Amino acid sequence: MSHWDADVIVVGAGVAGSSAALLLGQEGYRVLLLDRATFPRHKTCGEGIMPEGVAILAS
Repeated sequence: MSHWDADVIVVGAGVAGSSAALLLGQEGYRVLLLDRATFPRHKTCGEGIMPEGVAILAS
């Protein structure tokens, strides 16, 4: 068994989970992002991101 030190655990690395993990990390939190799928995966997602969200992810 492995051990990780994290302030926040985000379950699900889709658009919402990845965005939450990114923003929390930028605020200084130690984030553990978990997903049951292996990456890269062949799942199209993100086509519904609004321009404001794209700007946040790009920063």
